[in-house]
Amino acid sequence: MIVATVFDNDRRQKGELLVKLFRGNLNPRLTYKMLESSAYFEPYKHVLLRIKDPEFKDIPFKQYLVRQNDTEVLQHQPNYARYLRNQEAVYDLTALIKPGYEEMGKGINILNNKWKNEEYMALNGSQLKAIKSALSDELSVIQGPPGTGKTYIALKVVKCLLDNSKFWFGDRTTGCPILVICYTNHALDQFLEGIVPMVPEKIVRIGARSKSKILEPFNLSILRQHWSKNHKFTRETINIRNRYTRD
Repeated sequence: MIVATVFDNDRRQKGELLVKLFRGNLNPRLTYKMLESSAYFEPYKHVLLRIKDPEFKDIPFKQYLVRQNDTEVLQHQPNYARYLRNQEAVYDLTALIKPGYEEMGKGINILNNKWKNEEYMALNGSQLKAIKSALSDELSVIQGPPGTGKTYIALKVVKCLLDNSKFWFGDRTTGCPILVICYTNHALDQFLEGIVPMVPEKIVRIGARSKSKILEPFNLSILRQHWSKNHKFTRETINIRNRYTRD
């Protein structure tokens, strides 16, 4: 069996198929049948290769997710986010406050068990608990059946993080972006459409299967074409590109 991945989705849309061999070699004298997996291979490939690496020992959040032996106990109470451990985390949480009471969202220490002015927040008890965890813990899992407000809470969390980026972003050289990953393209489009009003022109949508008209200007292929055409690659964008293509 020969394993390959589609190398250029832009050509695929034009009726051409360019593939990159991952395992095996092609014999030009033979005719092949191509079977396309229902699962997207690329993300699995990188994970599986990394796990096979004997040097791979530092699994992120392993104290919560993986036991190294039968006697080890997983940690159930997460630590504070690393960027909050050595500073007083007084946030502007105006995004959570009911209309008309916006001033009540200023100067809230998110590391306190009881937040100031909780009664003015447009959240029920479980939603407030979820947001507290998402803003303060290094690992947070928010789950619930359809219609319970998971997307609503996630967008509120992003808005609060953006409003208080001085606590976690760093400077322009070492700054860390927010990475949004969803199980389906539709879910990712829906979520990013909610973020667009918060940070217009500061979103990059990776992947060619987006069907959102709103996100078209933010698609990586479109941005790449625009930058190349207008020669607007700055030192900052080159550094970002090199940083994420280094491996």
